[in-house]
This record gives sequence, structure tokens and C-alpha cells, in this order.
Amino acid sequence: MDQIKTQLAAVSKYGFWISTTLVLLCTVGIWYLSTAALDKENEDQTRKIQGAISTVSGVEQTLDEQPNDLSHQEMDLLIADRQSEVLESWKRLYDRQQNILTWPEAELGKDFVDEFRKLLPVEKMVDFKTDN
Repeated sequence: MDQIKTQLAAVSKYGFWISTTLVLLCTVGIWYLSTAALDKENEDQTRKIQGAISTVSGVEQTLDEQPNDLSHQEMDLLIADRQSEVLESWKRLYDRQQNILTWPEAELGKDFVDEFRKLLPVEKMVDFKTDN
């Protein structure tokens, strides 16, 4: 029992330094475990990105073999069909609104209304600048 007391006395005398060393060792151990996991995750993600880049590079090399010209021709046909449908829809709407959107001849006078009626639709008379 006396031997234990002498050893505990030495431990209590240097207890601060022993606990500081233990805290430092535990901190270094936790830091190492954390950074090792982050390094592994970083390597995994880097490999995943490099794999995606190689996949895209492989697709870029086979672009000449892909049917892009045919796809573009078919898309142009679909776009032309849609444009004609939209134009027809606009014409139907214009015809429907023709009776609603009239100039009041009584208030403005027939000469004034005739002068501006030939400028309809306004979109044909205005030059729209587009940034192409």
C-alpha cells in the first residue's frame, strides 16, 4: 500500500504535465483520424470526377458517328411545323378580335380611321431590332 502511495504522490506532483500530455496525444489522434477520413473522401471524389471527365471525352471522340445532322433536320421540321401552328393561331386570334378592336368612327372621323386602318397590324409597320 505504501508503494502505491509513493507512486500516486509522484503522479499527483506531475499530474498537470501528465494530463496535458494525454490531452495533446488524444487531440493529435482525433486530428489524424479526421484528416485520414477527409483524405479518403477527397480521393474518392477526385476519382469520380476524373471518371466523368473520361466518359465525356469518350463521347466527344464519337461525336462524328452520332446522327446530329439527321437530328437537326428533324428538329428544323418540327420547329417549322410549330411556327406554322403559332402563325395560324395568331391569325385566328386576329380575326376574332377584328370586330372587337375597332376605331370609334363617330368620335374620330372616317378619314382618320381610314388613314390608320391601313397600318394594321402595327407589328408589320415597326422595325424591331433583334440582337442576333
